[in-house]
Amino acid sequence: MDLRAPIRLSGQNSTADRDKLLQLAREEPATGVVTMGQRLMAPRLQQDTEGHYTEDFILRTGVNLPMGEAGTWRPLSERSVAALARALNASAFPRALLKLLQGTVSDSIGFRPLGHNRSRTARLVWQAVSHSPVEHPVEAVVTVKLPEVYGSTATAPMANVTVDAISRVRRYAESLGHVQWEYRYSVPDLAVVFNGLLETAVNDDVVTELARLADIDTALVAQPRELHLVADRRVAHLLHDDGLKEIPDAGASSGGVFLANPALDLRVAAERREQVDDWLRQLGLDAGLSGMEALLERYRTPTPPTA
Repeated sequence: MDLRAPIRLSGQNSTADRDKLLQLAREEPATGVVTMGQRLMAPRLQQDTEGHYTEDFILRTGVNLPMGEAGTWRPLSERSVAALARALNASAFPRALLKLLQGTVSDSIGFRPLGHNRSRTARLVWQAVSHSPVEHPVEAVVTVKLPEVYGSTATAPMANVTVDAISRVRRYAESLGHVQWEYRYSVPDLAVVFNGLLETAVNDDVVTELARLADIDTALVAQPRELHLVADRRVAHLLHDDGLKEIPDAGASSGGVFLANPALDLRVAAERREQVDDWLRQLGLDAGLSGMEALLERYRTPTPPTA
């Protein structure tokens, strides 16, 4: 069946087929209106009973999804949540997170429901497993929250999806006892994690399962448009220097919110890499560090083969 609908473009009447209607639905709305891919709540570091942070940093990205009619009222399907967990386990996310551990830990527990799961909330957790006092040096949490619409029709219901990467690698390194220096994260390793977050968020299988949970077409699953970073210390003291230099009197930063370039298609590897590099450059500048551009150029330059 040839589905078409009348639309108004540039002051003229026109018609749009299904693909055009889906394209229009995904376009940025007018200035001042928050897009589906934005408006994420910043993550919060956990604290122990003495008020000390228990994590080195948390990265968060995600999207907001419109709801289809059936998804608005029905509870989450256990089968669909399990399918989302399988898609996440097969994605680039677990491999990217293990990169932070530099091969010291290879055991992990795959994504599965853990913690607060209800009829309209799914919380899927992946954990690296160590035999140190820091049991889970790296962790990932994907949360899907369908809107509670009972008794309210004032606004269009939206589902919220957040993807968190949680690292305790510095604490893990300290717990081993034989490390004689303060552990710092390498920028190339962070680049791998940034890329893994984005690659997973646009992964076809992950997108398909998110669309099924919200009862919408996959074309309506927006690409992530922001990244949050919250650290337990100044970013300048979180990163391995590797050519980075602190700018005198530049001020301190312990994280930030990094917006994505809406012109980039994050499904394309080269454009996703461009976005990752933009975020890392912003991270360095906001932290009062110089040298990030040169560091990224070295990282991205292929090593010539040896004779």
